[in-house]
Amino acid sequence: MSNLQTPQHLLNALKAAVKQPTADELRDQSVSFIMGSVGMDSGITRADGEQALSMNQSRAKKVA
Repeated sequence: MSNLQTPQHLLNALKAAVKQPTADELRDQSVSFIMGSVGMDSGITRADGEQALSMNQSRAKKVA
């Protein structure tokens, strides 16, 4: 069995590259997921997807 190890400078670079997404980035990602899920021929617009996400988030806050 080999004894391979990742060099410390590469591990440090990897840790430095880790970035937590902002709230806006997460929202955009969620809307993109919605749009990808419904399909292009659904007639659903991006604004519709954003509205659906907002409604869902409002309901989740009321339950929590």
